[in-house]
Amino acid sequence: MSVHVFWDNSNIWIGLKNLCQAKEKVPSTALRVYLKNLDDFVVRGRDTGEKMIAGSYPPECIELLQNAQKLGYNTSFFHRVDDGEKIREQAVDGNLQLHMSLCLHRGKTNEVMAILTGDSNVDPDTNTSFLEIIEIALEKKWSVEVYALRDTISEKKYEPLRKKYECDLSITYLDDIYESITYLAEGD
Repeated sequence: MSVHVFWDNSNIWIGLKNLCQAKEKVPSTALRVYLKNLDDFVVRGRDTGEKMIAGSYPPECIELLQNAQKLGYNTSFFHRVDDGEKIREQAVDGNLQLHMSLCLHRGKTNEVMAILTGDSNVDPDTNTSFLEIIEIALEKKWSVEVYALRDTISEKKYEPLRKKYECDLSITYLDDIYESITYLAEGD
């Protein structure tokens, strides 16, 4: 049995920045993530299959990409677009969902899918959601572990799946390990 990790960096990063603003007396721009600590927490020494992290530019963060790649992650980062009303993310959720679907197609039963996101919205570009992919994984007898921050997840949207699939779907809050997965950069 392998764990396959799919990481929505934008969702996790925004949640950690919000938590930083609530906990720390510094600008959230000082916040950094210990990718290895977060990866170790999710993987927990298990064999890994596919590992993917996706997110948006800006910020341009070559160090993040390099560190993720050293940990065995495929990386897909996209530039934000101006849709005439606001600058928004493009393709992040859809890209992760595509790779999750392909992983399910190639995988066996009794695998583990670990998803770092709280997002349960329908992606406007693809008209799909993480919840749909999670339900497909659960129907295929996979275990699904969702890692999220309390302010980025809608437990109400996950509740029907938790009731239907009982112990095969778990939600773990990264708020509880904030200090071990983040640090503050020095400087002004």
